[in-house]
Amino acid sequence: MKIDADLTTKLAYTANLANTINGGMVETEVSFNKNEDHYLINVQVPGISRETLKVEINNDLILVFIALENGTEEPFNYLLKYFKIPFEVDAEQIWADYEAQQLHIVMPFKELEDGYWRSVEINKG
Repeated sequence: MKIDADLTTKLAYTANLANTINGGMVETEVSFNKNEDHYLINVQVPGISRETLKVEINNDLILVFIALENGTEEPFNYLLKYFKIPFEVDAEQIWADYEAQQLHIVMPFKELEDGYWRSVEINKG
């Protein structure tokens, strides 16, 4: 008996689709890549429009939300993912875009992208 090599992937996709159609949510897939001058986080957000996504920076965290309407003036924020901002990232320069049901978060490095290092002299007390 020959088994389709993509069977598991197809079954998982079908389960995610059925879950979403029935009002559930699908676990987001995330990739985290280091490039020459920045980190790139890709968050797959199937079935979610750009208008309902929200990205916030709170201290050393990036928070990715979905703003869900609940019949009141204020939408309900559902946290999808959060990421710790690495020390070598310039938090003021972080930006995001949305394309083909995927959220891209770009975290540019500070000038000291390789970190900071120096020897510390130990004084006699």
